[in-house]
Amino acid sequence: MSRKANVEYTLRSLSNLMGEKRRRQPPPPPPPQPPSRREALGERSLIAAAESCSSLNSQASSSGGGGGCGDLERAARRQFQQDEPAPFVYVAAAFSALGGFLFGYDTGVVSGALLLLKKELRLDATWQELLVSSTVGAAALAALLGGALNGYWGRRACILLASLLFTAGAVLLAAAPDKETLLGGRLVVGLGIGIASMTVPVYIAEVAPPHLRGRLVTINTLFITGGQFFASVIDGAFSYLPKGGWRYMLGLSAIPAVIQFVGFLFLPESPRWLIQ
Repeated sequence: MSRKANVEYTLRSLSNLMGEKRRRQPPPPPPPQPPSRREALGERSLIAAAESCSSLNSQASSSGGGGGCGDLERAARRQFQQDEPAPFVYVAAAFSALGGFLFGYDTGVVSGALLLLKKELRLDATWQELLVSSTVGAAALAALLGGALNGYWGRRACILLASLLFTAGAVLLAAAPDKETLLGGRLVVGLGIGIASMTVPVYIAEVAPPHLRGRLVTINTLFITGGQFFASVIDGAFSYLPKGGWRYMLGLSAIPAVIQFVGFLFLPESPRWLIQ
């Protein structure tokens, strides 16, 4: 066989081998489908976590060690892509929004209580104005401090503090022997309103999944208006008592405050505050 024939035979053999190898390769996978709206929202919320995990994996690979946080990434992604969120999300939002309910109740109930207070304690116009405006002023000051308290203590601790202030203020108002004690109770309630109005929406937004965040945050506003409506009902129910009806009006706010405090003893801290 001549040299030219050997070369042709070799080329033919190589061509046959390459063709056989191409035939053995699996077909290319189909192009990925665009993510759904829910998956896109969940993935956008995981971008920061994925970047952190990638840096940890790179460091582990360069140092020759294993590990990383791939399992944590996958678990978090599965949780965000669940069809239905855990009931915990709704429980946390409901207990948090009790702060909004107390906001609405304590700012609305005083209008009916003043009708009885001005007769029983002989309040003039100045004292009536003080009892109403002192709560709003204290709430404004507490809201200014609420940001620093949220960053230092956390959202959960601030909501617990607001619950304690609501309870203490309700007890002072219900047992007040004079107008000075009433003013002190209204100031304490105002501090609770300021801290709660600053903290509750932040806690709900940081606990809720992305696709439910806006819906759950509006629960706080719904509870505020619900508290004002309930305050009007309580004012009408106890306005017929000849003496001391205002004590029930102002003191009943301790019940939702205690419920919120007990509930938050079992609820976790905001995940965003924990990773700061």
